[in-house]
Amino acid sequence: MINIKCHDLRKQIRYLKVNNKGSISNEELTKIENAIRIYDTSIKTGNDVIDTILQEKSLIMNKNGIVGTFLINGESLLFMEKEDVYALFGNIIDNAIEALSKIEDKDKRTFSLKASKSFNFITIEETNFFTGKIDFGKDGLPKTSKDDKNYHGYGTKSIVYVIKKLHGKVSFTADESTFTVKAVIPIKE
Repeated sequence: MINIKCHDLRKQIRYLKVNNKGSISNEELTKIENAIRIYDTSIKTGNDVIDTILQEKSLIMNKNGIVGTFLINGESLLFMEKEDVYALFGNIIDNAIEALSKIEDKDKRTFSLKASKSFNFITIEETNFFTGKIDFGKDGLPKTSKDDKNYHGYGTKSIVYVIKKLHGKVSFTADESTFTVKAVIPIKE
């Protein structure tokens, strides 16, 4: 229904641009059209939870000038509990958004997230740029960069918890400017 309404609104805006008598500037109409376009995105991965996460996060990404590239086989994740899918992918994307929001170079505000099935395993990989330095603890987890260490860093711990719960393995790595999360999960039939 939202897609239908957005489609109709875009047509009305195009009409206003052509037949506008100066009451609304074309620049204002373009801003309205772009705002509508955000809600007019159809994401279909084959998994309603993933689709919801991507739709929700795309609004935040758009607001922060972040571009995400997603190649996700959502159907292959249907064996997972919905709350695990939400925790895992929500935290991965939130961490990427947080890191990318700190980057001044708008061309580097990008990340990719892939989830694919190969034989009896799901492989998940997220890569994003970052600025600054990432320190890793003895457990291999990145340490939070926030001042209050007692109340932050739980997103990464949640990612590890979900992966371990599913009998998978996860790793976090960083070079000078790129951070990567890789996970492999056996598929439960």
